Amino acid sequence: MLKAFHAEGVSRKVASFRLLTLRKNLSLTYPLLKLADYKVISAPPIPGGLSRGVADISLPIVAEPFFGLDCVTFRRGVRPILKDATLRLPASGAICLFGPSGCGKTTVLHLLAGLLEPESGQVRVPGPVAMAFQEDRLLPWLDALDNVRFPPGVERAQAEKALERLGIGEMRKPVTGLSGGQRARVAIARATLAPCALLLLDEPFRGLDEAAREVAADLIRERAAVVPCVLVAHDRAEAALLGAKLVPMTSDGTIGVAQD
Repeated sequence: MLKAFHAEGVSRKVASFRLLTLRKNLSLTYPLLKLADYKVISAPPIPGGLSRGVADISLPIVAEPFFGLDCVTFRRGVRPILKDATLRLPASGAICLFGPSGCGKTTVLHLLAGLLEPESGQVRVPGPVAMAFQEDRLLPWLDALDNVRFPPGVERAQAEKALERLGIGEMRKPVTGLSGGQRARVAIARATLAPCALLLLDEPFRGLDEAAREVAADLIRERAAVVPCVLVAHDRAEAALLGAKLVPMTSDGTIGVAQD
C-alpha cells in the first residue's frame, strides 16, 4: 500500500524520500479519500553515500482504495453463508454473482447495501448505494413517475425518458394497477436513475420478455459505464447482455475470481 515517489527533472539523486500512508480506515458510510486522510512520514536515507539536501521532493499520489468485501464471514443462525469471502468491486462496469441457489448471492448484495452486518471482516463501498430487489418494492400510493422520481436528485425529464424507453406509457397510473412486468421495469428505472456510487441488482430481468430485457439492459449498461454494478443472475445470457464478468460463488461460502 505504501509507495515511494520521485520528481522528474531533478538532476541529482534524491537522498531522502517520503511515503504516504493511510491514516484513517475507509468507512462504510461514505469513504471518500481526502488529503487529511494521509500523513507524511520520512523514510531512512538511501544507501550508497548519495548526497543529501539537494532535492527532497515528493509528489502526492492517492493509494487505490479497496471497495467490496474483505475476508467477510456471515452466518444465519449456525449455518455459515459466507466464509472469509472477498469480493473486489471494479471502478466501473458490471460483475455478475453466479452460483447455485442458497450460496449467498443475495446476501452479498445486502451486505454491500448495509442491510446486513458481517460476523467478521470488512465491507467497504465507494458511496451511496442504489438497489433493485427481487421484489419491485415500489411505493403503492405513488404512480410510476413519482416512484422513479422518489430518490432525491432525479429530474422529471430523466424519469419520463426512462419510462418511455421501458414501454411504460401510463406514467400517472397508480403502480398497483400495473402488471408485474411493468412494475419490474419501473423498479429498474428508479434504481438506474438514483444518484449513487454503487448499483446493486438482484435478478433484474425476472419476469421481463426479451424486448423489455434488451431495453432494461441498455439502461443498466449506461449506468454501469459510470459506477460499478453488481447483479445476481441465474442465466449466463443475462450477464452477457450487460457485458458483465462472472464471479463464481460456491455452496461452501467462497467467492471466486471474476471471469470474462
